Amino acid sequence: MIAWAVSLTLGGVVLAQEAGGPLRIAAHIPAEGLGKALKVFAKESKLQILYRTKLVDGVKTRGASGDLTTNETLAQLLRGTGLTYRYVDQKTVTLQELVRSARHGGDR
Repeated sequence: MIAWAVSLTLGGVVLAQEAGGPLRIAAHIPAEGLGKALKVFAKESKLQILYRTKLVDGVKTRGASGDLTTNETLAQLLRGTGLTYRYVDQKTVTLQELVRSARHGGDR
């Protein structure tokens, strides 16, 4: 019952965001350390981005540039880093490592 209620709530958040149109920002984030780039992006997008510091230490981003939605900007910033993102709510994003398929390693 609780899982059902949570899924309805999250679905409402996604629909509300889509109904108002995606938020676009003029992104000009250079190739640099991912932690620094995420701070700039969080300020520009007014999103709260949650991650373990260890997850981004030493990781570089290729940057993001253009008139982009928040999703497009995040995708550009995380491209090639082995990380992905997930919305917790309308204004909060969490970063996590990409999960590799257990069968990918040749398990047949």
